[in-house]
Amino acid sequence: MFSNRGLSDLERRKQELLTTSEVQRRLMRIEGAEIRTRLAWAEQAVAVAQMAWPFCQQILPLWRLWSARRETDGGSWLNKVVTGFNVARQFTQLWRQFSSPPPRPDDMPPASS
Repeated sequence: MFSNRGLSDLERRKQELLTTSEVQRRLMRIEGAEIRTRLAWAEQAVAVAQMAWPFCQQILPLWRLWSARRETDGGSWLNKVVTGFNVARQFTQLWRQFSSPPPRPDDMPPASS
């Protein structure tokens, strides 16, 4: 079917392709390692953002209270007491959230299906 010359050409071409493939595979491994190294900061940034998100959710209402405050000292004393109570309640919730250890996966109840 094939002559010896045609068969040797196919074998030579196969060897070239295998060699090229191996070179490209090694280059991809090196590039993958470089990409992992260069993007390591992104994983850390995501972790920090995930840790800071609950804090931001608690701080935003406090920020709104502070920014909505009137510049004048007018207003009833009862309004100031209620505002102070709300701020203290939110601060207490924030304090409890960050002072308690996070739940471990083995302590969590099983998910119902």
